Amino acid sequence: GRLTFVNIPNSVTTIYAYAFKECSSLTSVYIPNTVNFIDKYAFQGCGNLSEISLPSSLTTIGDYAFSGTKLSALRSASIKTIGVGAFSGSKVTEVRLDSVETIGENAFQNCGSLQTVWLPSTLASSSIGAKAFDGCNNIRHVNSKIATPSDIGDDVFSVSGTTNTATLFVPADVYERYNIGRWKNKFANIVKGEFIGE
Repeated sequence: GRLTFVNIPNSVTTIYAYAFKECSSLTSVYIPNTVNFIDKYAFQGCGNLSEISLPSSLTTIGDYAFSGTKLSALRSASIKTIGVGAFSGSKVTEVRLDSVETIGENAFQNCGSLQTVWLPSTLASSSIGAKAFDGCNNIRHVNSKIATPSDIGDDVFSVSGTTNTATLFVPADVYERYNIGRWKNKFANIVKGEFIGE
């Protein structure tokens, strides 16, 4: 038969590189609360993978680990590192990583379904890799809690200026730091406050 569901055993701490790469029949994966590292290309090209449990033990997602999957929402309070191209070309619609410290180059590149992104206070502007959100042309809301924002790379977001309908929500006390440079060039609408929902 074809593998459609994987239940990772409780003794596992790492899902190794290339473990399920291009397993096109895989739709669902259960990952226990012992796993802290998903290595590079682990689920890359699993084009039907739409359900996955990301445990609170997970801190690192390797390069291209979920590239090309159908995962719709990425929510985690424990993940600190997102690797290069980790979710590139996936169907993710929402990214909320409350403890992330590093987002690799091309991490969410060409995620055409992505609409909402939360950038937490644990993240520095300089820790968002080049083209991290490039080709995500349907982003509508970016909620940034970066307290001391420096300028971002010109290619982090492919949205820009007058053609962009995305709204950037920022802390009121540092609004002026966002209302300059590339943040302002990328987001025509910069609002003091927090995105709650539609």
